[in-house]
Amino acid sequence: MSDAGKAWLILEKTIGEDCDSLISILKPRHSVKFIRKFMEQLYVDKYATIEEKIAYKKDWRSWPYPVEHEVGYQYFLHFLHCGHNPFMVAHYCHKIKIEGNLLSYTFKILTERREDLSPVFNECTRTITIS
Repeated sequence: MSDAGKAWLILEKTIGEDCDSLISILKPRHSVKFIRKFMEQLYVDKYATIEEKIAYKKDWRSWPYPVEHEVGYQYFLHFLHCGHNPFMVAHYCHKIKIEGNLLSYTFKILTERREDLSPVFNECTRTITIS
């Protein structure tokens, strides 16, 4: 198994389907702001009509599927999503491993905040088949 370190993963998901598609792997030092804009542009490039692409170019704030994340947890949250169906998600992954055509990735989910406002995370590990 090859350890690939940390990275941002952008995946495509479809409601009702269990398999995810890998869209992009980005270096872990990219900011959330960069990932948001990159992911939104990917979604526009892949799914928008030519009219929607021109409208996005003129005023990106009018795009109906902006990248979203929970307000108030921005500092701790490393999960972003964009689109409707299919949609894209971005995870900041702490561990990425490759074995053959399987990509295993581990990310953290903010589950709660203690009374002293310190965050509590759960680790999630998922595996997808890559081609």
